[in-house]
Amino acid sequence: MMLKISEPKGRCGIPDRLLIAPNGKYLFIEFKRPFLGRLSLPQEHVMQQLKDLGCDVEVCDSVDGFVDMVYKLLEKNK
Repeated sequence: MMLKISEPKGRCGIPDRLLIAPNGKYLFIEFKRPFLGRLSLPQEHVMQQLKDLGCDVEVCDSVDGFVDMVYKLLEKNK
């Protein structure tokens, strides 16, 4: 299951999507344009906060990268 995350009013930097695997493993994903996209300072800050809490967080800039992330998440379920 993949959820689009809407930022609460006044809160910026939240990753774009939350991918949830069948056994409850999850991954926050921030999508960026290939070669041109970069994280804003609020995004870097929120991603670090999530990592500090033990969350898996990734930045994705391609379809192939996304597919690899899905496979890695599903492998954690085995």
